[in-house]
Amino acid sequence: MADLQPLSLGTDTFERLRQKGSVYVDKTGLLGSFLTSDAPIFISRPRRFGKSLLCSTLRSFFTHGIEYFQGLDLEQWWQEQPESVRQELSGNAVLYLDFSFMKMRGVETFESAFKKAVAETIKAACPAFEVEDSWDAQDTLSAFLLSRDMASVVLLIDEYDAPVSHFLDKPHELWQIREILDDFYRMLKSLSNRLRFFFLTGVSRVTKIGVFSGFNNVWDLTLSGNYATLLGYTEEELHRYFDPHIQYAASILQQRPEEIYSGLKENYDGFRFTPESEVTLYTPWSVLKFLNEPGRGFINYWYESGALSTTLNAFFARSCELDLSHLDTKPVVRYSRLNSGVMLNIDDAQKTITPEYDPTLLLCQAGYYTIKNVELLPGRKIGDITLGLTNTEIIESLADTIRDNLQMALSTQDQEEVRFIKKYLLSGDLPKIAYILECFLNSWIYDDKTLSSENACRGLISTWLNALKLEVISEAHSAGGRCDLLLTIPEAKLRYAFEFKVQHQGENPDKRLEDALKQLVENDYGQVPPVSYELKKVGVVIGPDFRSIVKMSLVQD
Repeated sequence: MADLQPLSLGTDTFERLRQKGSVYVDKTGLLGSFLTSDAPIFISRPRRFGKSLLCSTLRSFFTHGIEYFQGLDLEQWWQEQPESVRQELSGNAVLYLDFSFMKMRGVETFESAFKKAVAETIKAACPAFEVEDSWDAQDTLSAFLLSRDMASVVLLIDEYDAPVSHFLDKPHELWQIREILDDFYRMLKSLSNRLRFFFLTGVSRVTKIGVFSGFNNVWDLTLSGNYATLLGYTEEELHRYFDPHIQYAASILQQRPEEIYSGLKENYDGFRFTPESEVTLYTPWSVLKFLNEPGRGFINYWYESGALSTTLNAFFARSCELDLSHLDTKPVVRYSRLNSGVMLNIDDAQKTITPEYDPTLLLCQAGYYTIKNVELLPGRKIGDITLGLTNTEIIESLADTIRDNLQMALSTQDQEEVRFIKKYLLSGDLPKIAYILECFLNSWIYDDKTLSSENACRGLISTWLNALKLEVISEAHSAGGRCDLLLTIPEAKLRYAFEFKVQHQGENPDKRLEDALKQLVENDYGQVPPVSYELKKVGVVIGPDFRSIVKMSLVQD
């Protein structure tokens, strides 16, 4: 291990990484094509994909030239540039803002943090510039830009969408955030002749707030095939840069190197961000964490690192129709939908903004869904795009995220109780199973909303069972029809077929239970291979409040 090249675990700047001699996967050959751009440049990728390191790399180049790029592809590009280009890209004031590190306990806290961050980055670039205490962030940056020559400032903004994501579920505060950001970006547009280079990263593309409403010429690299591999590791890069570390991991885990590569692929590969490129990518953070501590095995670093956008958390809090068993159905979308941003409903009269959640789009932007297949029409026009869950790490992370969001509404005792669901299924303890199903139904509480249909109840129960790592299929097909839920415990060769009915006001719960049991028998639900499994058919009646289990019974042989 002592002879291995050091690994960077996301805390180092580009310059520090180079000084330490750490492994650096060289993507700089892609930078030259946009370093001279006059338009704002944007790229969105999920968390833990190296966006901050990319910003740090650009910051180093514009601050120190190629001092830290010896032996990298950008050095060759620089040597091939005419003197006029070298002069244009040298001697600029470099400003860097990372919105994800700004305090956002409220709008005033954000304004204060924003103002401080702008003042500090200007002071770092030009210590002689005087900042007035009365200025806000916009005033400070505007005064600085006006003091500069034309095309002499480089502006790098990391996680530009963080303020929007943080305030998504606060309609009045989001309105105020929008006003702050819109004014800021409109000012930047009016003084864009002072900018030599303007680069932004984010997780989401927000179309009605900020740069996409302030500028009309943003160059979005997100879905461009030319920049598909700008962030993330390819299979070839994994072999080229990390083979000694993988050899070491194989010795620690007493496996062959091929087995390590296979484990990395299963757990951390599979991201495809653009329809034009078929190359898949590994999550840098997860690969580096595994190689740094291979003795821990292929654990879930995505979830451990909290790689979840606030946007997605907010969606889970609001969506009572979510059914995890349906998430791997490989949805098909058009390119225009994939290229759209976070939709916001703006109420000018009430001065509020509320998000319109598109679960497929959010899961894509957060990295849970990825492109699995692209239909190419004549003339290489892009047709339907098939999506799917990315890899094992992502599937487990999504289940854990949903579970964590749902169990927040449960008491500590109920949170512990639901973990024993498998024990009660194995023993056939119907009263305990009914109690836990009630816990599931009561786990979705948000504002004044409630479950309102049988499908919503079934979806929530299915989501819980999946999040608890049980094998569940919603609307499982068999010869006689579709069973509401089919739950299988393979190691016990045991299967449950559930049929749910809601007892609406005025209905007899016994009659609703009879209907469920009759349906299970007549349609022979649950009879799917392997037929040697023990099959328990269970009718469940949900109360008119959509929160209680009023009847539950097994079909008697």
